[in-house]
Amino acid sequence: MMFENIQGVLDEAGIIWRDVIKLVKFSTETGGGAIGEEYLQGWNPCSTSLGVARLPIPEAKVMFDVTAVVPRA
Repeated sequence: MMFENIQGVLDEAGIIWRDVIKLVKFSTETGGGAIGEEYLQGWNPCSTSLGVARLPIPEAKVMFDVTAVVPRA
C-alpha cells in the first residue's frame, strides 16, 4: 500500500519511478526485504535504510522519504 501511495504521487507529478533518485527507508524493525522491486523494475536509485526507535505515526513500522527529479519540459 505504501508504494501504491508513492506511485500515486509520482503519477500526479507526471513522472515515473526512473525519475526517483533517492529512497530513504526508516524502520522500527530490523531486517526486511527489497525496497519495492515490483515498482522499481530493475531501477536502483541511491538508497539508505535506517533503524529508528519510533516513527511520527505511532502504529507505523516503516516510512520512506522519496526524492525524484522532474524533467524539464
